[in-house]
Amino acid sequence: MTAPPMLDEEFQRYAKRGDRKALGRLLESARPWIYRIAYRVVRDRGLAEDACQEVALVLSRLMPGPDRVVSPRSWLAKITLREALRLAQRRGLEQHNLQQRGPQEASMSEPIEATGDEEVRHRIQQEVNRLPDSLRIPLTLRYWEELSYEEIAQAMDCPEGTL
Repeated sequence: MTAPPMLDEEFQRYAKRGDRKALGRLLESARPWIYRIAYRVVRDRGLAEDACQEVALVLSRLMPGPDRVVSPRSWLAKITLREALRLAQRRGLEQHNLQQRGPQEASMSEPIEATGDEEVRHRIQQEVNRLPDSLRIPLTLRYWEELSYEEIAQAMDCPEGTL
């Protein structure tokens, strides 16, 4: 599932003119997308909700210049990743603790629903969840959120070739 189509348009209004209504529309249309990214990082509903709130606070304080942001999707994904990871670290969640949780929520399974086999979908999701953040995050951004490699590299502050 990709970012909302209004994202680029509302971002440009917000970035060029500081239009607070555009920021509200941007946050409203992007909230499910922000939540999905945050949830895939922290794998906890409450923390994902908290990350959404943190992203909204960051965006309300931050006014990017339209010429400073290559891709609104990667910029927003970068802020979401940073806030979700910060919350997870602050709450003391570690990768091995997250892996010990039971089956993950259905909202994470959209790309593998095409298999038609519940057991296969569950197994794939379990294996993806076992990956360390450095592998799991770019994988989910690419195949679940359909970001380009360039956008993922920008969001993760790494060279594209590293992905």
